[in-house]
Order: sequence, then structure tokens, then C-alpha cells
Amino acid sequence: MLNKDTLKFACARCGNCCTFKGGYVWVSINEIREMARKLRLSKNDFGRKYLRKLNGQYSLIEKSDGPCIMYKDGGCSLYDVRPKQCRDFPYWPENISSKEAWERVGKMCKGIL
Repeated sequence: MLNKDTLKFACARCGNCCTFKGGYVWVSINEIREMARKLRLSKNDFGRKYLRKLNGQYSLIEKSDGPCIMYKDGGCSLYDVRPKQCRDFPYWPENISSKEAWERVGKMCKGIL
């Protein structure tokens, strides 16, 4: 496992992590509450419009062409209350498991230096 404190990353806000097809953005109840509040929706209305439930967990839905439903006009519409999964990227365990994994994700992520 690489030490994330020694890795070089500065988010370029390129959106590549938000726009690939087939991913899941897992969200907690607290994150749902914060996102709903930001959009001035009830938690239930937010859920009906933006979430799917898979194996007892909630995930944001994607647009039909792949990007996260919250990715609009070249950026995350909920950036300041984005889910932990998004805030933690690219430091996910699978990305920092080895130098090769870090280099692989670096081909997609413009913020990896």
C-alpha cells in the first residue's frame, strides 16, 4: 500500500472520475440528507429523483451516457457536499495498492502528477 502523503495529486476538476460509464457512487443517509438540503428537496424527493438502491445500499444514478447525475456544466453540482467516496478519490485502496495501480489511475485522472 502506497503512503498517500507521498503521492502527488491536485484535483484538476477535469471530471474524468465523474463521467465514466458503469461506476457506482455509494452514499450514506447523512450524505443524502446534505445533498437534498443543498438542492432544497426533501430526502424522499431527492431519493426518488437521484438514487437507486442496490443490495441495501444507495447509489447516485447516472445519466444514460454514463456521467454521474450530479455532473453538470463541466463540474459537480454538489461539489461542496459531494459524497465521501468522491472526496476520497483518487486515494481509494485499489488505487494506492501499488505503484502500478497509481500509474493506471493516473492515465485517467489529470490531477495525478
